Amino acid sequence: MSGTIVAADDYLHTPSDHPLWNESGWFSVSVPEREIHGFIHTGHRQNMNMSLCGIGLYDPSGDETYDCLYYDYGAPAPLNGSTNTEMWDYTDPNSLSIRCIEPLKRFAITYDRNGCVLDLEWNATMEPFNAGFPPGSEGWGPNHYEQAGRMTGTLRVEGAEYTVDCGSNHDRSWGPREYQNKSEADFPRHDFPWFNDGHGYAMNMYTLPDKPPSEDPVFGTTDPAIGGWIQRDDKVSRIVRGSRRAVERRPDGVPKIVLVEGTDDLGRSFNAEGRVASVIKWTGMPGLLVFWSGVEWRLDDGRSIWGETGEVFPSSWARRFLRSLKK
Repeated sequence: MSGTIVAADDYLHTPSDHPLWNESGWFSVSVPEREIHGFIHTGHRQNMNMSLCGIGLYDPSGDETYDCLYYDYGAPAPLNGSTNTEMWDYTDPNSLSIRCIEPLKRFAITYDRNGCVLDLEWNATMEPFNAGFPPGSEGWGPNHYEQAGRMTGTLRVEGAEYTVDCGSNHDRSWGPREYQNKSEADFPRHDFPWFNDGHGYAMNMYTLPDKPPSEDPVFGTTDPAIGGWIQRDDKVSRIVRGSRRAVERRPDGVPKIVLVEGTDDLGRSFNAEGRVASVIKWTGMPGLLVFWSGVEWRLDDGRSIWGETGEVFPSSWARRFLRSLKK
């Protein structure tokens, strides 16, 4: 991907005739002091007249879609079935509504169903970073940006109401999404670790193993960064070197302790140890298993910042790895 991200990129693009043309976006939401973490995801397929939108919330009480704190994702709906049919000015039948107040800067998010209520606003703390997807991950789509921001508002679930005021990363992608047509060799295990203090210090990194799937033991590997950025002191710069290592895993394979480090092209570095506080074993995208984890990151300067890791396995790879743990 090349060029500058512009306001028009927060609206639906004119699709090619590819049947898998996809327009999607994601926001994180969390209540770190309660170890609650979650996602808000919107996906539109214009050429299929289909949308797939929803939310997931999880804490240490449950890590499956059927026993986590709350989950409502996976029911397709007609894209043109909404009063509005824009990328963000769209209301799903499940009640999730995301409204673009100011492109690339400000969004209102609401949801009210089955006793779960969201009333949130996301505000950018940086300009969108034209990330693209590096070689080995083109299946996600050719066009992609990432952005740090701050999420505020309220969240009500299981009869309790929580104040939301957290760092929140956000992304947006468009173009043909073909990962489900890739082999595991062409679309390998990868991870998206990030942290964000909500006040101008954030990091987002993309890592891939340096071994082919047949030789990747998962345990004990150090996966190099092949993309990412650091936001610090009002400057955002590309990560040029970095790595991610799961130094401890639970018996079910979920990362427990993760180390990340990196340096950007301005020479700024970070080192952080992440404690996985909550996780959902997510299969919301066909052919993939994601250990989508809320993480408390302890930085080398002593600060503690909330964020994520999102370790993605092709399902064939996940099956092989998880079944090996039972032997």
